[in-house]
Amino acid sequence: DAGWTCVSPPLIQNPWRTSPWKWDYMAKIQPYSMVQYRRILQLDSDILVTSPGALEELFELPEFPSRFIYAIRDCVAPHIRAEPATAVRHELNGGVFMIKPDMEVFQDMLNGIGKWY
Repeated sequence: DAGWTCVSPPLIQNPWRTSPWKWDYMAKIQPYSMVQYRRILQLDSDILVTSPGALEELFELPEFPSRFIYAIRDCVAPHIRAEPATAVRHELNGGVFMIKPDMEVFQDMLNGIGKWY
């Protein structure tokens, strides 16, 4: 037993009706509702894992609060901004991150959506 499971979370439709990404938006929020798991590692479909051992290390990290996110730095984003001088040097890559599921955090995010759109 590897100690991990690959699952696809239930989809929640993007409330931003004009978005070209009907479902992708909520895929970043939905893992917070998966409280049957201790941790969730979110990988976008375009991520290529070349060293499974690196993933195992992520699951061996010490416990962390539910409002904390382990993520990787996006090394490309600062170079593709229209205005490089205003680019954030340590922007996170949303394609790879680890969270601790928590229904309160999930509900806070869902409740906040109406304020953004």
